[in-house]
Amino acid sequence: MPVNHEQVLRVIFFTTFFAVLAVRFISGLTIRQRDESSWFVEQEAVEREGLWSIVLRLLLFLWMVATVVLYAFYPPWFRVLTVPLPLWLRWVGAGLALLSVPMLVWVHIALGRHWSTSLQFKTEHRLIQTGPYRWVRHPMYTLVSR
Repeated sequence: MPVNHEQVLRVIFFTTFFAVLAVRFISGLTIRQRDESSWFVEQEAVEREGLWSIVLRLLLFLWMVATVVLYAFYPPWFRVLTVPLPLWLRWVGAGLALLSVPMLVWVHIALGRHWSTSLQFKTEHRLIQTGPYRWVRHPMYTLVSR
């Protein structure tokens, strides 16, 4: 039986997408259960980033999820957005997507209680220098230096 590459690549896409959402949700839930963050955006973050930025981020997230759900049920609607890439390049992309999930878990483990969706300084905040942050810094720290 021949392999249906399109179906396998779609399964990898959805698996990766929902795995990323799960990692972020579990990290957020873990932090909130330890009372190290609230379910709501802190006033300090609103003042720093602006309410419009936070609302726009929420709307874009909802748009992204709605688009993925629509793609799951009605893929023909998205044919106009397809780019004819060679099959080998699509498989490279799928492999990189799958590798991104353990990398994301590594980032969340390294950040621990300091992880948040927006740049928020926590009590006893410190610069993380373990995990992937041994070699790089998170780009949101550039906002602090302004």
